[in-house]
Amino acid sequence: MEKNWYARLLEVIEADPRSYKRLSEDIGHGQNYVQQMITNKKEPGSDKLAKLLDALGQDAALYVMTGVRANAQTIEYLNLLAVAPVDLRQSTLDLLSKLGREMQGQREDDQEQFPAEQGQDQPTT
Repeated sequence: MEKNWYARLLEVIEADPRSYKRLSEDIGHGQNYVQQMITNKKEPGSDKLAKLLDALGQDAALYVMTGVRANAQTIEYLNLLAVAPVDLRQSTLDLLSKLGREMQGQREDDQEQFPAEQGQDQPTT
């Protein structure tokens, strides 16, 4: 797991509309659990982390664990892909990889075709 997961966990807790008390109760712990975890800068154990991530939602869980932000559509895609047959997953990966390469090539072509002019936006004196 990436090193900054705890900072991302605090970030998603802060962004959650629930109070610390409510979030603590929603995960089945004492009403001060989240507040004390944050105040004491204590990383939750795996069972408590799992409960927190479950309560915060799949998008928050993915962000905390990987640093990747995903919207509802991306989460839906990942859920569908997770249960897809192996050959379909490989075909999808091949398609997305090809698309990524083509998009990268298009960006490089655009940069070559329309190079930024130096000093274009700088005021003259």
